[in-house]
Amino acid sequence: MNIYLIESIESVGYDCYDSFCIVTNSEEEVREIAQKCGANETETWDTSGGKLKSIEVKFWTVPQKTKIQLVGKYIGEETESFILIASFNAG
Repeated sequence: MNIYLIESIESVGYDCYDSFCIVTNSEEEVREIAQKCGANETETWDTSGGKLKSIEVKFWTVPQKTKIQLVGKYIGEETESFILIASFNAG
């Protein structure tokens, strides 16, 4: 497996991730994992109809909003993809 760094190109604000270092097999998998594990940058809220509803916002899966870099080869024993480290902007 490879080690990838995925970073936001645009400012994400508070309570959002701005980057992940992910061990997986492909850039497509990197984007899917980051999107699934993202925070406020991956959702918005709909308050119409009197109910609060979370709506997914495509962020990490959009190449125009992020960049990916292959940073190395993973030589450990894990066989499943995983997040090695992430950068979160708490607010």
